[in-house]
Amino acid sequence: MGWANGIGVILEHHQKFFLSVNFPFCRASLGVRGNVRKVKVGTPDIERELQFQEADPQLGWKNKPEASGSFSSKRKGYSANIFFDENGLRSSSGKSEKEKPYTIVFLGASTTAGLEVSNDQLFTALLEKKFHRAGLSLKVINAGVRGYGVDQSYLQLKELFSKLHPNLVVYVGSIFSLNQLPVVKNWFRPLSKPAFSLEGNGLKAW
Repeated sequence: MGWANGIGVILEHHQKFFLSVNFPFCRASLGVRGNVRKVKVGTPDIERELQFQEADPQLGWKNKPEASGSFSSKRKGYSANIFFDENGLRSSSGKSEKEKPYTIVFLGASTTAGLEVSNDQLFTALLEKKFHRAGLSLKVINAGVRGYGVDQSYLQLKELFSKLHPNLVVYVGSIFSLNQLPVVKNWFRPLSKPAFSLEGNGLKAW
């Protein structure tokens, strides 16, 4: 069974419908066994994102609940005001008229998290606005976390499922996301994560 097919089986086990969106790019990753260690952060972007993240024993790191601040780079030409809710999600500030609306959750890494734009300019926020203008009462939630592999997103979904009860889960991934499965440490990140292999309909931590 291939990595992609195996992950599809895992996620379908927890959700009625699963959609995968892939982007045609990949990035090299390096890994070594070990726990959380102090290392020199590799890029300024990583340094800036740390204000919005915290260590997690299972996921390696996660978005910090209720964190907020500025994420900007003059060199790259972006500036955004970021805030996360009590679950560490970048949901829009808009409220649905329904008490329990149809809920869509987007999972993924930096492409999904979109820290380069403010919350109201996230693709998930714009999608939710389009639904509302069309008279549809839907809630679109952005659960992206920079640097996540498909393994971390799967474990994150297991945690979020009981809280959000989503009707639809959309995973935005790439080859890089699959490469993360056997990796415990990227040289440019200060936090480690477990390495995983597929076992049946689940993941086995090394």
